[in-house]
Amino acid sequence: MGVDVAEVAKLLADGTRAAFCLALLDGRAWTANELARGAGVAASTATEHLNLLVRGGLLVEER
Repeated sequence: MGVDVAEVAKLLADGTRAAFCLALLDGRAWTANELARGAGVAASTATEHLNLLVRGGLLVEER
């Protein structure tokens, strides 16, 4: 019932995931590669983090 604040906090406690969310606040659709470059991580790492954010309900994926 409602938002599990502890789960949201856990997702955002990671610096890379937090950086992705902050970047996305500008309202534009970023690619995974753009987010990876901005956060200084490999594309595969970015994909893992983005998948967690999508499964956690913080992001939606658009293709």
